[in-house]
Amino acid sequence: MTSEIRTIEWVDDHLVILDQTQLPTVEKFLTITTVEALVDAIQRLAVRGAPALGVVGAYGVVIALDQGKRENWSEETIQESIDLVRNARPTAVNLAWGVHRVEDLISQGRSAVLEAAKKLASEDYLANRAMAKLGADWLLEKLGDKPLTILTHCNTGSLATNRMGELP
Repeated sequence: MTSEIRTIEWVDDHLVILDQTQLPTVEKFLTITTVEALVDAIQRLAVRGAPALGVVGAYGVVIALDQGKRENWSEETIQESIDLVRNARPTAVNLAWGVHRVEDLISQGRSAVLEAAKKLASEDYLANRAMAKLGADWLLEKLGDKPLTILTHCNTGSLATNRMGELP
């Protein structure tokens, strides 16, 4: 059986984020359609973990483009909004990295930026699965079938990443 927590997901024309400030008692998802809502979610720690922040940074560029189109923003205002996302948590290197990974594609249009953000999210997922498999294989090799409890912290697990399920 595979269980999966999806903390970040692009759905139709918006971002959906698990509000981690409500855990563990409430499972609440935020629908993000504005830069202000995304920056608020980042600053309130509704989204946590370096990998997750990289993914929302990339999607944040798409949100800025969409909001700019809806509200008829100038290119300067769009760039200022992208910078707000990038700087929402100044110590979050992956947040700035995610923005940077897709913002050079703005001249190619929103679709190119969205596809790059989705690709980044997919790469994050695959990298995390590969890391989990390597770690699991190493532990099994070292410990065999001894009982094991693992405590992870910081950038590990499905809450700190884009998504992560059990290995098949």
